[in-house]
Amino acid sequence: LYVLPGYQGCGVGSALYDAAIGSLKSAGQRRAVLEVLAANENAVAFYRARGWVPEGRRTEHIPGFRFTALRMGLAIA
Repeated sequence: LYVLPGYQGCGVGSALYDAAIGSLKSAGQRRAVLEVLAANENAVAFYRARGWVPEGRRTEHIPGFRFTALRMGLAIA
């Protein structure tokens, strides 16, 4: 899920998120997992505020680029 900076804080991300979780619920899913860049503090806070919990990390090395991803999980009621 990504929202351009100029649209962040306007409810666009929440609307997209709600639609995605609604689709998972409709499909009978009981759990979801995602990865987010660990350095993206706004995204991590967005998901934590919605009940997602950290479950692990992984670091990737691509020539000229290194990043750490935070894996988060959510129980879907």
